[in-house]
Order: sequence, then structure tokens, then C-alpha cells
Amino acid sequence: KQWYQRRVAITAGDLKRLSNTLVHDRSLLKAFQTIVTPGVSCQQVARAVSEIMKKLTTKNPIMDTIRALMDRTAPVLADSTCITVLVDLISNLLQAPTVLDDDEEDRFNVFINGKKGLHLLLSLAKVYPGQFKSKEVFEQLLVNLKNADPEVVLINLKILARTARDLDRIHPSVAACLQPQLLKLAKEGTIKQAKQAVQVIHCVYKDSPKVLQNLLESMMILLDIKTPNIPSVVKATGQIAKVAPGIFESFSKDIVRDFIVSQVLTQDNEAEEEAEGDLPEDDYWCEEDELSADARVKIESLQVMCNWVSHSKGDKAVISTPVLKLFWALLQQKGDINGNSDIRLCSMSYLRLQAGRCVLKLAAEPGCHELIPLELFQEVAWLIQDPCPEVKQVMLNKLQKGLTSMKLPLEYVALLAFYATDVGKERRSKARHILLRVIQLRRDYMVMNSTNSERNHTVLPEYALPTLIHLLAYHPNMDVDNRDSLKSTLDVLWWFLEPLMQKNDNFPFLKKLVETVKQAVDAIDPFNDVINERMYAVCDLAFGVINSKCSNIKLPPFPGEVKLSKRFFAPPEKLVPNTKNYIPENYDFSPHRVPVAVEMEVDHPTVRNRVLTVSRERRRRKTKNLIIAIHKKRQYD
Repeated sequence: KQWYQRRVAITAGDLKRLSNTLVHDRSLLKAFQTIVTPGVSCQQVARAVSEIMKKLTTKNPIMDTIRALMDRTAPVLADSTCITVLVDLISNLLQAPTVLDDDEEDRFNVFINGKKGLHLLLSLAKVYPGQFKSKEVFEQLLVNLKNADPEVVLINLKILARTARDLDRIHPSVAACLQPQLLKLAKEGTIKQAKQAVQVIHCVYKDSPKVLQNLLESMMILLDIKTPNIPSVVKATGQIAKVAPGIFESFSKDIVRDFIVSQVLTQDNEAEEEAEGDLPEDDYWCEEDELSADARVKIESLQVMCNWVSHSKGDKAVISTPVLKLFWALLQQKGDINGNSDIRLCSMSYLRLQAGRCVLKLAAEPGCHELIPLELFQEVAWLIQDPCPEVKQVMLNKLQKGLTSMKLPLEYVALLAFYATDVGKERRSKARHILLRVIQLRRDYMVMNSTNSERNHTVLPEYALPTLIHLLAYHPNMDVDNRDSLKSTLDVLWWFLEPLMQKNDNFPFLKKLVETVKQAVDAIDPFNDVINERMYAVCDLAFGVINSKCSNIKLPPFPGEVKLSKRFFAPPEKLVPNTKNYIPENYDFSPHRVPVAVEMEVDHPTVRNRVLTVSRERRRRKTKNLIIAIHKKRQYD
């Protein structure tokens, strides 16, 4: 903490001395202005940097700070001339297949090189957006938007989204030609193209609210499940809900109630597509382009509702209630919200995953976390033990992004513990690495903000332990009388507590947390003896883990008080010390390094039965094909 505060003070002092120097040295000020001015050539920037280095000299005490600033701001690798030439070369490569008379393989290789050049342009657009402001560059990007390859169009849209801000003011003629193409892509392009097209419209035009309103009005006519390109239309609608929530609000009832709920989520049309033979064999997972049109529309509809709730300017408590209930029902039914088994297994996996991602996104939004009910939070936790490995992997990536940025609340740290029973060694190892990193990030944050001790219970990683205890008590496979279930619960606690206890300096605090939980009752159902006994049994297991780790250390009592979240725990009616032991006597608390995945995996009977049916059908089909092949071979012989 002291080093950090000293470094901040030194940097602030250096910047103050630099500002005083610039006031009296006009030539030095001009050199700095040259560095930060868009459109300046690399040669001019290099001369300006050289002049700054000469004037300040290496012995100047502020030189380290100045050098760090110039490393981040001086465009010495690419200027506007370089970008113009590069865009022209790449455009020629992309047009080569229609120009060259060589054989097909050579034309294909030239086109692939053009795509690689586009990826390079996209990387440069992220770092040097100010160097893309020439009219020639935007005209070439506009031409590339008419390319027949969807990936080329998508990359050009991403480049425009990063570089074309205020284009209607800088080059109004180019902006006027660009608008019809963007509107066409928003309604007729691919799903990803529709999203980026709306984003570009929002960035480019000063009157973007009016343009987006006209676009949404025209798309209201297309909101029909039988529209050929309906997934892209829904995607564009959801993006408008994100960038222009005020415009979406006036159409929200017609879109959400009359279309998404009535026509999309409560109707299953996959059986018709499967009967026509347009879909591959069913399995837990498939590529996105192999999903049915019905499944893609449902996935994008969930995203529309998520964007509506997270960006709405109205009363989010009123808006979010039916949406979150729908997410809960979708997760409760394992992706088959209607429960009629007319939806494919891979579609169910994608829908479960999309619902979980939407909940994590809402939890990371300020003011939305408190709106998520505990029942939905628990369903997201069980999703981490989903039978589909790809669902677990994507959820881990989303948790990593939200927890390492500290956007997700502390209680979501407890979700990482359920990767302890994951049979995938690589995924389990990554989850442990994320947990270690999150613990260190939160402890560093507390060191830098030690004056704000009132927020300890929302920042300290140890406070995730009560949340984990509550989740384990509600786990569908938790059984106090089943030794295998207790052993699996113990393995989860060991996996979570070991990183927390690495420094051996928080044993009293952890014991105090567990003791406080054991004196409380469940906040959801305070008079449910079964849940309360499960919770106390998990507390006894946690005591055993902590005592096993510090068996040779004499622990002093924790001097302070701990706070428990009122969402999870409530005080009992009578304050009587809970000294009862809820697990068998002489229980073995030693850790098991090999995860017991079977017991703690959430059972999905519907999904399991359908998998067995699909497997039997697949075996029967393979046997039939083999018999036919043998018969044909015999006839040929």
C-alpha cells in the first residue's frame, strides 16, 4: 500500500512539474501537441519525440513518467498515409478473385491474404483510430461492405465501429452513402452483421436516435416467426435496446409480450425443421450454424430481454420481475421451457447457457444485482455442473471476466467452488487459478481502500464462504444421511478453502464466520428444519476443514463481529447456542484429490432419458447401415 501511494504521489508531482514547464516553453508545448494530433505523419511524431527528449534530457527527474506517456500516445508505427496505402492494398487483394485469370487455388490464396490484412487493420483500428479519418479509407471500407464474403463484411463493420465516429460531420457524402448499406445489413445480414450495423449507426450519425427509430419501425413489420431472416432482425432489435433504450421503450410491449413471449418462447417449431431433414443428428452440443432457426430466434430473444432490463431508464424492479421469472423457468426446465420435449438437446444446452449468461450480465450491472432472486441465483450455480462440458466452459469464461474486473458481486465467487467436482482436469485447474487471482485482487483492493472498512463484507473473499455454505445446503443432491454426499460436499469445501487459508493468517476469522452461520437460519424458509439441518451439517464440515488445516496452531478468538447477508441468512427466534454435531462422529476430514464428480453433478432426468433414447436410435441406425453394407458387398462378390 505504501509503495502504491508513493508511486501515485510521484507521478502526480511529475505531471504538475511538466505542466509548469509547458507554460513557459512554447516549443515543448508544440511538440506535445504534435504527438496527440490525429493525422500527423510518423516522421513528424518522431521529430517531436526527439525534440522532447533533447529538451528534458535523461537526467530530468520527470523523464520516466514522460517516457511512459509517450509510449502510450505517440503513433510512431502507423500514420494516416500508412493506413491509406494498407487499406488500398487489402482492397485489391479482396477483389482479386473477380479480377485475376489464374487458377482457382491461386485466387483463393490471394483472397485469404486479404482477410489476414483485414484482421491487421482491425488491430490497428483499436490502437490508432485517429489515423483512419481520410476520405479514401472510408470509401474503400464502404466498397468492402458489398463483398460477397460474410466475414469480410463483418470485419469492415467492426473497423467502422471503432473509427467512424462523427463521420457525418467529417465526410458527409460518405456517411450519406453508408447509411442505406447499414440499414440493409441490419435487416438482411447475418446475426453478427446486424449487431455491428446498429453499432455503426449509433457511432456515425449525429441524428442516430432518429435513424434507429425509423429502423425499428420498419423492423416491427418483420417481427414474425416465419420471416426468413428473423434471427438477424431480433438481434438488431436487441442491439437497439442496448444503444438507444429510450427508443426501444416505446415499442417494448409489442416486442416482448406480443412477439418474444407469445410467438417465440412459448412455441416450439424445431420438429417441423427436423422433419424436413435440414438439421444434423442431435447431441448435447453443436456449432452455432448447425442450430435450428427456431433455437437461434429464442437465443436472441433472451438477449433482447436482458438488454432491455439492463439499459432501461424506467423502474427496473417492475420490468425485471417477469423477465427473471422466465429465466428461472428456463433453467428449471433445463432449457425446455414448455416441457413438451419438442426441442433438441443441443438447443436446450444453448438456451440454458444463454439464460445463465444473461443472469451474469444483469448481476454485473449496477442496480440490477439486488433484483435477482435467490432461486435464480441457485439455478445459475447448478448450471456450472451442467452435463454439457461446453456450457461449463463458457460459464467459467464469463465468471472469469466478471470476477477479475470486480463487476460481479462477492457472492458469485462461491460459484467457482462447484468446479471442484468437474471431471475436466484442465477446466478445474483454470477455475482454481481464477479463484487464486480473485482472492489476491480483492485483498489488494482492501489494502488500497483500508479506510472504507464498512464495505469489508462486500469485498473480502472470506465472506464468500457463507454463500457457499448456503448453496451447498440447497444442492439437489445434498443428503445429511448419505456419506457419499457428505464426502462430495467436503471436497468442494476443501477446494474452496485451501486457497483462502494459504497464508495461515485468517483461521480465527473463518471460524467466526462459520460459527455465525451456524447460529442463523435460512432466510428463504426460516422454519424449514431440513434445509437448516443441511446448512448446519455443511458448517460442521467447514469446521473440520479449518481445524484440519490448523491442527498444530493455537487459535485466539476473533476479536470483531462479522456480518452475514440478509439475502441468505436470518436471525433465529431464540438465541440459543447451537452446539449440536450434525455429521457422524469420528468423521474423516482428509481431502480427496480425485474429484467425486458423480455425486455432486446435478441430475437432469429429462435430459438423461432423452440422451439414452438418442443413443439407442443412433446405435440402431448404425447397425442397420452396417447390415445393408454387408449385404451389398456380398451381392457384388
